[in-house]
Amino acid sequence: MNYQPGPKYNVRAFDSVENAYLDAIEPYIGDKRLFVSGPMHKTLGLRARELFGLILIAHVHNYLTGGKWVPGTDPLGHDGVIMRIDDPRIRGSGRAYEQVFVPEVDPKEPDQTIEEGVLKAIERKADRGEAYRANTDLIVFVNRSGNIGDLRALADAAGQLGYEAVYMIAHNVKIDSVDEISYLCVILNSPTFTRGPLSVRINRKNGIGSVERVMS
Repeated sequence: MNYQPGPKYNVRAFDSVENAYLDAIEPYIGDKRLFVSGPMHKTLGLRARELFGLILIAHVHNYLTGGKWVPGTDPLGHDGVIMRIDDPRIRGSGRAYEQVFVPEVDPKEPDQTIEEGVLKAIERKADRGEAYRANTDLIVFVNRSGNIGDLRALADAAGQLGYEAVYMIAHNVKIDSVDEISYLCVILNSPTFTRGPLSVRINRKNGIGSVERVMS
């Protein structure tokens, strides 16, 4: 979805993912509160978790497209946008996002698997209707440790729930034989990018680091 809000809308955005990370996220890396909610950003009005999701997705877009994408607010009411700012021909176009959260434990279903939690979270958003889903992609945060046995089956199921693109962000999650990594961004469904997991290296000292495909 090309996000082009027009001149009458005030989109507030960072000038780089690196500066967004240093300004809003760095103090919370390694803190579980980052994935649960985190404080509201004083200027942008987004939760730390929401900003973190946008930062990771923008960073992945930069890696996959070679462009310069940055996170920002959505004046139309979604949970943020990422915008491309390096190409004057398409400057200001981007993608709008809704975001949803999979808790560490679902009190109603304590034995729920990660896959079940992800699909249930997507369904909660999708059930709001086609108009609500229109022109937005979805970010699913997973605040749960464990294993995902069949990533392809999860991606196939996620692709049937009405969103054009779905990204899953997780930590302390293993996919089959993949070693545990700090942050995992999984493209579950996308009309543009190849599905599958990517690792995003982030730590306190070095900030936003490399992105690489990992085997699933």
